[in-house]
Amino acid sequence: MAKATKAKATKVELAIDYTIEEQMCCALAREFGPDDLIALSGVLNWTFVAEALAQKLYAPQIPCHHDYWRLGGNGCLTEGPRFPFQVGNPPAEYPSAQVTSEDIFAMVLGGKWSIMMQPVQVDKNGNANLALIGDPKKPDRYFVGSRGLPDNSTNGGRIYFTLATHEKRNFPEEVDFRSSAGWGPERRAGDIPYGAVEKVFTPMCVFDIDPKTKTMRLASVHKGITVKQVLENTGFKPVMPKDGVPETCVPTVEELRLLREVVDGAGIRRLDHGSKEQKQSVFDQINAGTMFTQIYPGRK
Repeated sequence: MAKATKAKATKVELAIDYTIEEQMCCALAREFGPDDLIALSGVLNWTFVAEALAQKLYAPQIPCHHDYWRLGGNGCLTEGPRFPFQVGNPPAEYPSAQVTSEDIFAMVLGGKWSIMMQPVQVDKNGNANLALIGDPKKPDRYFVGSRGLPDNSTNGGRIYFTLATHEKRNFPEEVDFRSSAGWGPERRAGDIPYGAVEKVFTPMCVFDIDPKTKTMRLASVHKGITVKQVLENTGFKPVMPKDGVPETCVPTVEELRLLREVVDGAGIRRLDHGSKEQKQSVFDQINAGTMFTQIYPGRK
């Protein structure tokens, strides 16, 4: 599927005060445009926020979907009109949709399925692992299994990986179990023309695929993160851009306004990162109905 057409603004005002989570949401939202028909946000909260932001600014026709929502009694994947944890009055409104399982497979096989997935490992060739850690014959730990990674990585339109942590164990030279097809010999030979991962988003940086070597390249680092920090927490040596590693895109004033006032006033984008205690504190704030202006007094 051809990459979505991006909306071009003649003049934008860049924000000065923003968090890493907001920067990540804006960067991912900009990946979508008016040519996109459907996007699935996986299981991370910030990716769902990013999709909702994209729908408000760049891809108004895509409904917001969440990967772990249940199938309805009629076999349809159903989403409601309310944003998860949305607080305040009036609530933000989003299109609701019903998608049959037949429609889902048709979109996947037709290359119209853009998805943000959360593997536990990604290696230098863009292979992902969502199954196990350790020796496959005697794993140290099991996860949910490869699920949709095999189909998505061979048929999908655009595939993004999003990881909640960035440590060496998340980015080894070679994954312990190959759940998805990265840039291996099959893809290099042209046997698998679709579904390769385009970008990998982490709490530290964004990786993309180097067009020459077809291996992971350090595309950008987030606000306050250094290249050294990324390399010290990555188990392989990524390709480095010739002109240096830039900062991940700076949010615009309008993007932040929508994030804080319309899309995610309660700040659920903060739930995926930090310590257990920090996440519990965020959840308590959300559960109490605390809004962004109360969490960050003085910020607009």
